[in-house]
Amino acid sequence: MADEPLRAQQFGTEEFDVTDCGTQFCCCGSKILTLEPEEAVLKTTTCIGGSTKRLPYGDLGSVEKLEACGCCASFRSNLSPDDDKGNKVPIALGAAAAASWSRMSCKS
Repeated sequence: MADEPLRAQQFGTEEFDVTDCGTQFCCCGSKILTLEPEEAVLKTTTCIGGSTKRLPYGDLGSVEKLEACGCCASFRSNLSPDDDKGNKVPIALGAAAAASWSRMSCKS
């Protein structure tokens, strides 16, 4: 068994609804984060248009976990959109994604 080569594990694709309240209610839009085997994709749609941002995992930089009131989770990385001043805007997590994030955080 020691002579068997190690095999890289291929991860599947997972999709998370990361729509914040402002996008959902003010812009009639959505934000979907898709984690593909090689890259992360953030697709934003609003009533007037949309955008898609793709980044390989190596280009995400640091991923900062943010939490408010112990229940509202978000994160910030190079995948995050920039505000008017060039600061990274946090990406909010939907309820299901936030629950998964909390379970993952407890493991570390």
